[in-house]
Amino acid sequence: ADGSATTLLATIDGTFERNSDSVITLSSVSEVAVGDMLAFESNGTEQFNAIVISISSNNLTMDRVPSCDLTDGGAVLKVTPKSGRFVGATFDFNGTTASPRYGYGFYSFYNRNSYVRDITGTNIGSKCVQFGRSVDCTVENVRVTHGTTVGGGEAYAVRIATSNDCVVKNVYGAAIRHVVDL
Repeated sequence: ADGSATTLLATIDGTFERNSDSVITLSSVSEVAVGDMLAFESNGTEQFNAIVISISSNNLTMDRVPSCDLTDGGAVLKVTPKSGRFVGATFDFNGTTASPRYGYGFYSFYNRNSYVRDITGTNIGSKCVQFGRSVDCTVENVRVTHGTTVGGGEAYAVRIATSNDCVVKNVYGAAIRHVVDL
C-alpha cells in the first residue's frame, strides 16, 4: 500500500539549487506544520521529499538539503506517508510468462519509518523490493535468484528510488541485473 501526496499546500517562492541550503521559501505556510512530510515538484515532476523541522515567516527549514534544483512556482504537496513493517515473505514469479517484467514483491511509495525484512524472491521480472519517494526506511535480509528478464529496469533485488535516508543491508542476488539500485 502506498501513502499519498495529493494536497497542494503552496508553491516554491524562488529558485533553490540542489545540495545548497535546507531553508526553502514558499508562497504560503498557512497549511504547513513542523513534522509534515512534503513533496516538492520542479518543472512538473515530483523530485524531492523532506520533513519540516522549523517554520519562520514563509521559510521552511527542512531535515535535508534539496536533492535536485527547485524552481520558482513549483508545487509543494503534503504527503500522507505509510509506515509499517513487512516481514518474512517468499515471492516466486514462475508462471507469469504473459507479463514477466511486471512482477513485484513489495512495492510501495510515500513511506516513512518503514521496515522490510527477510524476503526471498525467485524468477523475478521487475523488482523484488522497491521503495519510492520515501524517507527513513530499512530493507534487510533479501535473497533473490534468477531474473526472468534481465534488461533495463528489470530483475532487481532491491531498488530505492527518489528516497532519502534509507538503509539497505544483507542483500544477495544471483542471475539478476542489480542486487541493489539506489
